[in-house]
Amino acid sequence: MEKRLYLLLIEQELEPVIGAFCEVFGLENRGGGNSIRAGNGKLDVSVTVTTKEMAEAQDFFQQQLQSVWEHFYGVQTDLTDHKLNVLYQIHASGALVIVDHVYADDDVTQEKVMLNRMADILRRLDGLLLTGDGTHLLDKDLRLVLSDKGDSEVERFFPAERKLPQDFFEGAPLERVERRNCSVSFLRQQGIYVTGWLPLIEGEAEANFRSVEEVALRAAALLAVSLHAEVLMTQNMDVLEARSYSDSVIETYGCGEAFSPQEKAFLENNAPEQKEGIHFSWQYECLYVMLWALGHIDKLSFPDQICDVGAAVRIIRQYDSMDKLVGASILRTHEELLDEADLIYRMDWGCVDARIKGLPMPRNLEGGVVMERHKCLNWLIGSGNDDWDDVDVST
Repeated sequence: MEKRLYLLLIEQELEPVIGAFCEVFGLENRGGGNSIRAGNGKLDVSVTVTTKEMAEAQDFFQQQLQSVWEHFYGVQTDLTDHKLNVLYQIHASGALVIVDHVYADDDVTQEKVMLNRMADILRRLDGLLLTGDGTHLLDKDLRLVLSDKGDSEVERFFPAERKLPQDFFEGAPLERVERRNCSVSFLRQQGIYVTGWLPLIEGEAEANFRSVEEVALRAAALLAVSLHAEVLMTQNMDVLEARSYSDSVIETYGCGEAFSPQEKAFLENNAPEQKEGIHFSWQYECLYVMLWALGHIDKLSFPDQICDVGAAVRIIRQYDSMDKLVGASILRTHEELLDEADLIYRMDWGCVDARIKGLPMPRNLEGGVVMERHKCLNWLIGSGNDDWDDVDVST
């Protein structure tokens, strides 16, 4: 009986892959090239390795990898995080190994022998085993990670990655590295994969933190534009009626000079487009973050749904002047602000990458909420010293 298996390995150099196969099959001299053969009369095996680094085979490698990626991209499943992470794993593969093996039709034990040897390879090099019919992806324990029917035998799956170079964090303060490690660990606990290759964010020495007065003024400005957008969109009011609500906020908190150019243009626009109203209605999410930063909300919720708008408005509205709002506020510590900024940056990478791939958000994150929080937290730590309209939220 002839059968074929495929290994999708993280390793992208030929020699380590060939070396692992030689060790597993007990071969001392493999010869040259990118293939080996082994046999004992009961089982004959032919192995062909193609890697990302082999210039002469790059087209073949990319075509095969893309074919596997597209096949599993089309899988219909409720296990969207499994699917998303499988696609990450496939995309990150550095080597494709085709393993053909022949054994007597009545010697079914040889298939088990082959699978166990492939599992040994995976334990050495990391990756996934693809059955010859292309229907099942297995891990190093030969558990089903994902089938083309959308099934799995594992509760969670995280893709393997090539190790970071030893100098990846060279020269970075320990504070920044530890913050990054805490964020990655938390996301793993939540079942969210984020590539380890993302850079570090600013540390305390590089950040330019906002004052409590700046944050309170920004919160009031956000309340005004959010309220203006909401009544325009949901209360069927005309612009003048909506403006009476934002004017009331401006009068109460004296925030007329705190609006960004884009916010000011929106408030003064007598015929705003619907997309503008939608954009500015999302600023309630930013108000929520500012109230957390000012100490009025104990903990930021997991961003898988929009904030409690009514609660946020009630919190800020209990103070009938800017002086009272500032006086009742205690700004979060630099460490707290940086911790949340680092975490949301990595969450946003996961959301953006999933959106680019046309896949559901990891762990049912609400991408719009994550993006707004990313902007707010970057502004709070003064990332890039950007004004509100220009805050960088690239990932």
